[in-house]
Amino acid sequence: MEFSEAKRLLDPAPMMLETGVERTQNGGLHVAMQFLMEHCTADMLDYWFGAAPDTLMYQLWHPGAHISSEWKEFTPDHVPGKVHGSTHYSTEDVGMGASDATLSFIDPAEILGKEALDEAKRAGGADVVLYASCGMEPRENLRRDEKGRVIGDHQFIIGRDTPFGLAVRLHFWLGSDVPLPKEEVEKMFPAELGLGIMNHGLNEFHILGKVIPSFYLKDRWSDLGAPEPFGKSNDSAKAHPRTFA
Repeated sequence: MEFSEAKRLLDPAPMMLETGVERTQNGGLHVAMQFLMEHCTADMLDYWFGAAPDTLMYQLWHPGAHISSEWKEFTPDHVPGKVHGSTHYSTEDVGMGASDATLSFIDPAEILGKEALDEAKRAGGADVVLYASCGMEPRENLRRDEKGRVIGDHQFIIGRDTPFGLAVRLHFWLGSDVPLPKEEVEKMFPAELGLGIMNHGLNEFHILGKVIPSFYLKDRWSDLGAPEPFGKSNDSAKAHPRTFA
């Protein structure tokens, strides 16, 4: 699956590759993951990234593999509480030692089109969509576009609310924008890297599913109707009965 086909992620119908790694036409890697965050919702995932997780929150997300986290380069139109218009500087270990990851979060409508996103939400295929143009390389080697955003790799996170929790597709395209011959791109992105990112992603989001509800409840307690397991029932509570199960 090429990055140009990313709009297919908005359709919940099964695809040939839901979890795995494959080579793209230019020698890069497409890394696909599908998983269920049992006690989370689309709003929770949107909240988490918009909260700009600091190093402590980032390490709780994946203890041992996440090392540091910092958010910078907020664009003039960035809305506090939303991730689009911010850049995440992180250091993590995806199985090959500590490495940098720099992600410029951009409105996904710029890539997929507003009509496609609106239709997917109406149809229940995508309740939250996050996109980042990123660089999985040492920061001194980063390339940027005319707006100063990191380029080279791509990440999509697409979540769909279900009665069982948030069904998520997490996809990376590595090296898809690298202007080098196919053989050189293949050397830059060995299969081991793709497998490491896949394994890391499955682990980190499984752990994150246990972490998000507590932070979300802390920051949204009043908005959710002040839910308590042994408190007086609040008919206006917005929390789903399974949200904090």
